Amino acid sequence: MIAGTEVEWDGRSIIEPDSELDIGSLSFADFDDSNHAGLGLFSTKYSSQTERYNLGDGESWDTEVWHIHGDLEGPTVYIVSGTHGNERAGWYAGELLVNSTLKAGELFILPKANRQGTDNRSRYVSNNMDLNRSYPGNHDGNEAQILANAIFSDIKKVNPDIVLDLHEAIIYSPGERDFLGSTFI
Repeated sequence: MIAGTEVEWDGRSIIEPDSELDIGSLSFADFDDSNHAGLGLFSTKYSSQTERYNLGDGESWDTEVWHIHGDLEGPTVYIVSGTHGNERAGWYAGELLVNSTLKAGELFILPKANRQGTDNRSRYVSNNMDLNRSYPGNHDGNEAQILANAIFSDIKKVNPDIVLDLHEAIIYSPGERDFLGSTFI
């Protein structure tokens, strides 16, 4: 999308904000010490191992989970991002995190939970079906419910210490129901 372009977002017209972000060209080097006053957020590399596996391989909703594990014991974290394809900050973060290395523990990242939505910059899986309203899912349900079931089942199988679900919100508008603004849930 082009900054300043009027777009439809969940039945509303909004203006796409200015941004020079190109997710395809970002890497952790963009966040190292030289760019962030010594924070060193992602500059240390560890000898962790990364594997990938698919949920729904061959289905219209298939998506990929990245599993990164460090050499030492530690907590297991499962990150779901890209639930709503029009909330780009979440899945951009997920895409960056797949390049992580860990000293300890395990990290499971589902960068594009709703791959159809992220590919189309759409909130929905298909036919206005909201993945986020479909949990825990149903293996015999509609497409969003089947995808939700696959994700929920994978999380249960992994049994993480914590699950993070990354989203993005627009600025809160007083009187607007269902708008959370900037929240951490």
